This record gives sequence, structure tokens and C-alpha cells, in this order.
Amino acid sequence: MTRSSARLLGAFMGLVCAIAAVQLVVFHHSQPAPDSIEYFEVADQIERVGYAKAVSLHWSPLYPLYLLAARRVTSLPIERELAVTAAADVVLLVGLCVVVGLVFSSLGRLCFPEDEEAGRAWLAYAGGLALYFAFGVLRVGLRMPDALVTSLTVLTVWAWCRAMARGLDLRWSALAGLLGGVAYLTRSNLMHWSLVAAAAACAIAPQVGRGRRLAAYAVFAAGLFAFVGPQVWVLSSTRGYVTTGESGKIVFAETYGAVWPGGHSAWPVRTSDGDVRIFTETRNLNFPGFYDPGREYDDATIPFRLTKTFLTIARSMRATLFGYWSPAFALMWPLFWALWPVMAYGFSVPAAAGGGPPATASHVLRRRLSWFLIAAGGAGVGMHLFSFSIGYYLPPYLIPLLLGLYLGLLDRCPPEPAARRQRHRAAIIVAAVFAAATMLTTANYLRRADSRGRAEAVADTHAMAAALASLPAGDGGKRRLAVAGNWLGLYAVRLSDCQVFADIPDPDVLHDRERGAAVIRALREQGVVAILMPRSEARQGDLLTWNVVSSAWTLADLRQWPLPGAHR
Repeated sequence: MTRSSARLLGAFMGLVCAIAAVQLVVFHHSQPAPDSIEYFEVADQIERVGYAKAVSLHWSPLYPLYLLAARRVTSLPIERELAVTAAADVVLLVGLCVVVGLVFSSLGRLCFPEDEEAGRAWLAYAGGLALYFAFGVLRVGLRMPDALVTSLTVLTVWAWCRAMARGLDLRWSALAGLLGGVAYLTRSNLMHWSLVAAAAACAIAPQVGRGRRLAAYAVFAAGLFAFVGPQVWVLSSTRGYVTTGESGKIVFAETYGAVWPGGHSAWPVRTSDGDVRIFTETRNLNFPGFYDPGREYDDATIPFRLTKTFLTIARSMRATLFGYWSPAFALMWPLFWALWPVMAYGFSVPAAAGGGPPATASHVLRRRLSWFLIAAGGAGVGMHLFSFSIGYYLPPYLIPLLLGLYLGLLDRCPPEPAARRQRHRAAIIVAAVFAAATMLTTANYLRRADSRGRAEAVADTHAMAAALASLPAGDGGKRRLAVAGNWLGLYAVRLSDCQVFADIPDPDVLHDRERGAAVIRALREQGVVAILMPRSEARQGDLLTWNVVSSAWTLADLRQWPLPGAHR
């Protein structure tokens, strides 16, 4: 590595560490997203019942193992769990930036052995993308495995690039397979992506015979299934049928709809004319209904409709570009800035494919690596657009896709020094804009109103946990709760060691005396001791007395209602 490239990497890493430290201070006690709580739950289950019984079809097994390791290292009580996971995620995000910096520095030396300036520009472009995606899109507050996913996809792409540069070297192909197998443990659909990316690498590699291409793919597959095979065996043996993990029924059901025998799913169990759903689980879980959401679709049929496929792509593009839950997940202007060098100077894959014989071997390699990066990134983006895509799903694939486009632009650069400088400066501008945007986004988290809101949310959570902890413990040591309305993200339930055993999807039934009484009887039969309801939905004067336990939630104690069959 040259001195100028080393200085660039040093400045990049200094900025990464500074932003990471600020985000850790901001988010160290912020409330986790609903999905994040489930990763905590999976980690709990690994400790309680072992890996084979705890592993879920839906949730990544590798990230809970990482959280479990972080807990073991710190040995802190559950009240400090948010701080521990925030620090653990900072480590992952900084590690992601290190991976991107080192990987694309390595590929820069491979692609531009005679042009240090071009390699440095490509590295700056990669650094800008990594900085924004890590701390602007993934960020510390989400508590998700996506930093792991992104790091492993980037490493897999890098291994294939090194293999292609060495005529599909079998050692690098095997490494790509092993990395793809580990990536599968972070998100199960990465097995499919790895197979497609490997096929693209073997097909695009320059000056390689058919036998070597087949051998490289076979070696890759062996490395991949060294991890996929045992995991599939664990998932399948505990369920009684062959499964590779997430079946995709959840996302496809949103698009095409789901049809169940009898008109509704067999799980959760519906009682009281469907007003109550019971989440029966053999494991001792805080959030059983949300633990493995694919279970609701196990017995469902998903009818395919071609027209809805096009609607899915349109909806996914809208969610990706403009944000799904909030504008914070939008990628419209980041993609604009990332693509503006290509739009300004032009790039055409067909044009790059034509022409006479290349001047140098490095020119051939750059061209083929550009195609591979575009193909690998495009495969991942397309995979999500055909199912369901939101912003933080795409960084693992946008990084190679955008870098492949920029590599193609540099490869087609005219020989004139002025034209080359323009294309190199474009990368520096992109990196600077992404760095500035990430710093401004991080500074925005420091606003006093937001900080006060996060502190109040933590206080509310502890107040609710204290109220729940006063309830009597049932069988298994956990207090069974029911929740009326949307209960996702109730972190206080976890702190109090209560259990969401049932829910009431329509809170209005509790305002109807006859239906409400039937609901309460059904809950008492299941040993439920209390109901949580949002303050906005609760009405005094109902069958139950609602006690305010936080700024957003009320609690009704069901112990005043005798168990069915008991004497009044």
C-alpha cells in the first residue's frame, strides 16, 4: 500500500471511530426495534434449551450467538442489555468499515497496478459508501445483524475477485464457499445469492477453461455446504421436514395473499370466537407469538399471480427509494449521489463488451471484475425487489453494484490526463458528500428534544417493568400477559420477565360487555393475570379498571375475575 493510500485509510478510519463513538453515546440506552428484541430472545433460548431447539427458521442464528458472546464477556445484568448490545453493534459497524476499506484497497492494487491515483479514487468511493451505509442506514440504534450480513457478502465478493485474478484458483474459490456458508448463518437467503454470485464469477472469469470453471464451482459448493449442511440438518431434524430456513412465505404472503384450510391459520390458536389469540409454545419465551412468525404460514398456500409480481417490484422500489416505515430508510438521494459520476460521464456495459483486443491484462481483469461486481450486486438487489425490500436490506448488494459501475467507468476512461482527473475527482466528491451527510445525520441525533425523548422512553420502560414485576408469577416462573392491539416492541415485558401469552387483535371488544366478559374468561382459563392496552384505547367504566403504568400503556389486573368453575 502506498503512503497516500495509507493516509486515506487512516483518515477514513479516524472518521469511522469518531462517528461510532457519538452514535454509541446517543443510542446506548435507546429502545430496540421489535425485531431486535427477538434476537435477544433467540440468544436466551440458546442458553436455556440449547442451539438445536432454540434456532428459528426466521431469525439469524449467528447474530444471537454474537450477542450471547457479548453478554458472557461483560457479565452485566439484563438492565444493561441495551448498552451491551449497542457497544457490540458499534464493533460490528466499525468492523464492516474496516472490511470494506481493506477489501477494496486490495482490489484497487489488483485492478490498477500501474495507476495509483485510480486505485485511490476507487478506495475513496468505497469508503464513502461504507461510511454512509454503516452509520446512516444500518446505524447503531437498529440492533440488527445487517452489519454482519454486509461484511460477509463483501468478503465473499472479494474472495471471488481474487479467484478470478488467479484463473479461478481453487483455494480462493473454496474460501468464497466458506464465507458464503457463514453468510447463510446471518441471513438464510444468502445461500441462494451465493450460488448465483458463484455462477457469475465462474462464467465471467477471463482465460479459463471449462473444466477449471466447473471445478471452481464444485469447490465453492463444498465450502458453502460445510456450513449449510449441518444447519439444514439441525433445522430439519427438529421440525420433521427438510427446510433450509426462511421459506419466504411471510414476504410473499404480503404480495400474493395466503389461503389457509378452513379460512384461517392453525397457529396462533383462536378462542372466544376469534377475539383472542393464544400463542402456545413449549419454550419459555417472552414473545412467543413473534418468535417465529413464519409458523403462521406453515399450513398456508400462496397463490401465484404474475400481475402482483410487477406490483411487488413497484412497491419494493418505492419502499427502498422513499422509505417504508420512515424517510430515514430512504435511499433516493444517497443513490443519486453515488451514481452521479456514472450519469455525468456515461457508462455502457455493451460498449465495454465490444471493441478490439484489450491493451493489457489488467484492462481485461478490470473489465471482467466490473461485470462480476455488477452481476453480484444486481442479483442481490433483484432478489429483494421480487419479494420485499426496505432500505437496510440493500447495503450488502449496493456496495459491490455501485463499485462495479464505477470500476467500469474508470476502465473506460480516456487516456487524456484531464479526463482521468475528472473521473477521479468525482469519486472524491462522492466520498466527501457521504462523509458530510453521515456527520450531519449523527449530529442530528444529538438534538435536545430527541435526547429527552429517548430518556423518557427508558424511564417509561422501567416504570412499566416495575408494575409488571408486581404481578404474581405463574408456572415456569413467568407471569402470563395478554396485550390488546399492537404489542410489538414492548421491551418492558422482557425486563420484567413476563410473557406475552395471548393477544386481543381488536381492542374494541373489551368495550362490549358481553364480548369483553367472554374474552376475560378465555384469558383466565389460560392463566393470564393481566392485560396491557394502549392509553389511547383504554376507557374507564369498562368491565376492567385500567391503571396507567407509563405514558403510553395501561394495565388491568385480571385477578379480580375468578377462574372459570370457581365459587364466587
